[in-house]
Amino acid sequence: MTEKGCRVFMVVSRNYGFDASNQQFKEFQDTVFAQEAWIIETQKPELLSLDLQAELNHKADVLSVVYRRWLKELGGTVGAV
Repeated sequence: MTEKGCRVFMVVSRNYGFDASNQQFKEFQDTVFAQEAWIIETQKPELLSLDLQAELNHKADVLSVVYRRWLKELGGTVGAV
């Protein structure tokens, strides 16, 4: 949306807790995201480096790595700007 702002859409599913309402699950997810928001908002450096050698990547980072390679192929120099 802007250089330092974005909108995120997330699909959440479950295979447990069918006795709980969807609203309860939504409120739980909102709580988790609110607790983690400060991590994202205080990240330094703010701009996502496309140099994959600049940091240690793990198997869990596969989507980030693919995204950053794609941005680099498009001629980007930093992520999401």
